[in-house]
Order: sequence, then structure tokens, then C-alpha cells
Amino acid sequence: MEVRSLGPHEKTLKILAGKKFQSTARILQRIVKIVGEDEPFRKAVGECRKREASTPLVRFRDSLPKESDDRSRVYKLLFLLKGPGKIR
Repeated sequence: MEVRSLGPHEKTLKILAGKKFQSTARILQRIVKIVGEDEPFRKAVGECRKREASTPLVRFRDSLPKESDDRSRVYKLLFLLKGPGKIR
């Protein structure tokens, strides 16, 4: 059994959310559930942190088939972080 510590990476959350993100345990759990162990998804989020922009995550989303579950997960993450109407 693997146990993980769950703590916010404020810089990444600010880059993705575009504001001071109020992280709660529930929101962090939802983010972990959305991203999970999916290495390409995690890599895209890591690239966002390195480049200090959400562009890598948007590119990752756009590279996925339109009706895929993975693309839907990216939309869920962006919606969770940015809210309705702010997803490019």
C-alpha cells in the first residue's frame, strides 16, 4: 500500500487558476482524482509549472481525441481551477 502526502503546490495552482487559489483538502483530493497516476497528464501539469503558463495543459487537451475520457478529465481540471466561462 502506498501512502502519499497531499499538499498544494501553490505556484502551480496559481499558474493554472490564474489567481490566488484557495486550496482545501476536498479540492486537492478532486485534483488528485482527476490527474491520478496518468503520466502524460502529470507531465503536462509539470510543464505548466516549468513554463509558468497553462499552455502545456491546453496543448495536451487539444492533442487528445474530442470524445475521449482523458480530454474530459482535462476539462474537469480546468473547470475546477478556473470556473465556468474561463476555459480557453
